[in-house]
Amino acid sequence: MHVACVLLLSGCGRSEPGDAPSAARPGTLHAPSAVTASASVTAAPPPAATTTAAPTSFAEPTPRTLAALDAALFLDAPAGSADRLRTCAAEANPGHCLLGLRFTRDPAARAIAEDMLDRFDSPAGVERDHIMDGGYRGMIHILPRTPEGTNRTHLAWVRQTLDVFATFFRDLRAAAGRAGPFPRYRTSHIDFRFMESENRTTPSADALDWRIGYNVKGSLLKSQDAVTETLFHEIFHLNDQAHDDYSVKKLTDVFEQVRRKCGARTACLAPYAPGDTMVRGGTYYAFQPGNDVREYAAELAVRYFREQSAMLAKKALAKPAFKCGPQENAMAFRLFVDEFFDGVDRTPACP
Repeated sequence: MHVACVLLLSGCGRSEPGDAPSAARPGTLHAPSAVTASASVTAAPPPAATTTAAPTSFAEPTPRTLAALDAALFLDAPAGSADRLRTCAAEANPGHCLLGLRFTRDPAARAIAEDMLDRFDSPAGVERDHIMDGGYRGMIHILPRTPEGTNRTHLAWVRQTLDVFATFFRDLRAAAGRAGPFPRYRTSHIDFRFMESENRTTPSADALDWRIGYNVKGSLLKSQDAVTETLFHEIFHLNDQAHDDYSVKKLTDVFEQVRRKCGARTACLAPYAPGDTMVRGGTYYAFQPGNDVREYAAELAVRYFREQSAMLAKKALAKPAFKCGPQENAMAFRLFVDEFFDGVDRTPACP
């Protein structure tokens, strides 16, 4: 069974600047809903009782029911589901009707949420109120926060990020002479759950079963660029899970080779680290003790995004391509690119 990814072993969040990873969020997990790139939904009775999430497969998403959309938007208020469904089922656009009940104070935020649903079928809901086991940080109170008013900027950043990803993958495939999206990689059909950690700025995000928890107070989420890279990291984790934890099965050997060679010595790890994120008092986030190969792979995903974006923009790389480092890098990069991105790599051949 998969556990929610929140900046730890099976975690999906990038480390906060100067922070070590936290523990995974406990609690009952909702079974994922498959979605489509349309705001249209099918009316259905209220959802059944919550069950423990099973591992996801990479099947094409299917249309969600109106009840499933309600569950995604109102995790904080399940008791009102029947009334909301009665109110919206007969509307011309029941999905927009539900968003109107979610976003009651900010028409501009509602419009952004409608656009996210219409074009990406990625509903902007909220997390439930609960206490999260934050590991060494202690217990963290997580509060639901609708991204409207002063938090609307975060919703706009998420919507813009989904646009960036759609354009990135379209242009990358076209540059490689291939039509259509990558066949086994998703950056839409994802439920967003907005939240706030009480008196804390961590975790910034978590991910599981095509859902992403987004902390409006997260220390990593301070700009459009930061949100884009953080969400690329998080969405990679969702895809890795849907590929039956490919990183664990295929990248662990390379990852452990580096660990045996370097331990936690930062100078030794530097040539092997996909990203620059450091843990205060520790080492590179990708190799921080307590993190496993999933975090290494997610950092490699962000490196891939940076390098391929530079190639598409016809810019020089800020540093040599990751694949041109030690042989472990080249091995990990090829396995990674072949599995997730159909072998597409626009960076120049290594010297």
